[in-house]
Amino acid sequence: MENEYAWKVDFKSKHEQAEAAAAPHWQRAEQLNNEAAALEGQATNLRKGLVGSTDAAYRETVEAQIAALREAAEPLRLQARDAKAAGDRLYWPVFNLDLKNPNASEDESHDPDVLLAKYKKLLGEIEETENQLKSELAAALAHHFTAESA
Repeated sequence: MENEYAWKVDFKSKHEQAEAAAAPHWQRAEQLNNEAAALEGQATNLRKGLVGSTDAAYRETVEAQIAALREAAEPLRLQARDAKAAGDRLYWPVFNLDLKNPNASEDESHDPDVLLAKYKKLLGEIEETENQLKSELAAALAHHFTAESA
């Protein structure tokens, strides 16, 4: 039963929507990470090829190629991180259970003028209730005292 204190949330559909929205970003991140890994793998293979080489010019050329490959891989890693973060921003909020109750009464205003008007109205209602209580008590007590004195 839904009311102002309890309500249902269709988590399954929200989860599916969030996952569908995030998936292209995650796929892009995976693609970019794979491209960066391939470049880094080439750099590693070049580094392995240098083992035992004594030719300084060759070493310098290969070191430059290794540096260029690693330099090319770095922006891919950054783009992959950003793509994953974009997907995460779409996906993870679905687990935030701090949701507004759709059955709640009107939104509470924090405008001082509105709050002051409500406060004054409440004071008037309180005063009216006090006066009614006083009248009823006076009537009950008057009836009680008149019965005893007779």
